[in-house]
Amino acid sequence: VVNAEFGTLISTRADLAAISENPSGIYGLGADIDLAGTDWTPLCNDSSPFTGTLYGRGHTISNLTVDTGGNYYAGLFGYISGGTVSDVRFVNPVVRGGTYTGTLVGRMTGASTVSGCSAIGATVEGGERTGGLVGDMQDASTLARSFFLGDVTATGQYIGGLVGVVYKSGSSVSECFACGSVSSTSGYVGGLVGWVGSGPAISDCYALERVRGTDRVGGFVGHAETSSTSFRRCYAAGGDTDGSSNVGGFAGYQSSSPTFTDCFRLADGLADIGANDHAGITDLDAAGMRDTDNFGAFLASGRWSQIDGKTQPYFAWGLVDGGFLLSGDAATITGLG
Repeated sequence: VVNAEFGTLISTRADLAAISENPSGIYGLGADIDLAGTDWTPLCNDSSPFTGTLYGRGHTISNLTVDTGGNYYAGLFGYISGGTVSDVRFVNPVVRGGTYTGTLVGRMTGASTVSGCSAIGATVEGGERTGGLVGDMQDASTLARSFFLGDVTATGQYIGGLVGVVYKSGSSVSECFACGSVSSTSGYVGGLVGWVGSGPAISDCYALERVRGTDRVGGFVGHAETSSTSFRRCYAAGGDTDGSSNVGGFAGYQSSSPTFTDCFRLADGLADIGANDHAGITDLDAAGMRDTDNFGAFLASGRWSQIDGKTQPYFAWGLVDGGFLLSGDAATITGLG
């Protein structure tokens, strides 16, 4: 079925798998799709990436199960280049792969765009460049209004609760969050992103994560580098970050002076970045994280909501089952009332 606005409508597993046959097409989900009992083969790869458009239209893909046996490019999509994906929801996905692993896509390049996507109750296991939703994004690609609730474990470097790597000028992550746990037997591990370098902009994001790694481990980002890289109106409030070296409440390590503006972290006994505090990052106790007086710049942006004395800043569109992941004393789902 072809829809004038959303292209070819997808309502079954077979319809979804057929995207690989025409990776430049325009598609729209026409129904929720349950992939239970199916071993999913990632759509598209580096030799034939997805370059088209997929409109999720708010529909849910349940029980996605991917296991590439440690091979590259694991996710619903293996590789997207110059493509667009919007408003796709995942419930209870399990994704296992090697380098470039994420629930939605293993790698996205070529000014790809992802917006309004989410994963809830997720398990992601990978090698290098693994993230909850996206493994690796580069070359002016953008990720917006998306979130990941679940656990990420890996055996390689560059691991994030939402994205493993965000790289190169023009790439951006905005209005996103990750909640759960992220861990690796290696380094460059962050609550939201593992490694950010060469000019991306990260704005209006938060991480509520238990973070574990070896070297360069941070509550928000593992490693941030270059002066053209920026973080604005972001916070880390998991309050449970540990590693063997270069461990920080917000970032594990920074080089070449990236900029931090109006960023916060829950006070957890660590310094802001590695062994040092940093201008532009403020540590707050649990009560401070719920005090609207501390977050004037967030609220003035028009992107955030906050109930004074009850919640930290959150996104009204990002409520889950009418509740909010409230941190401070503990990262738990709680009501707003």
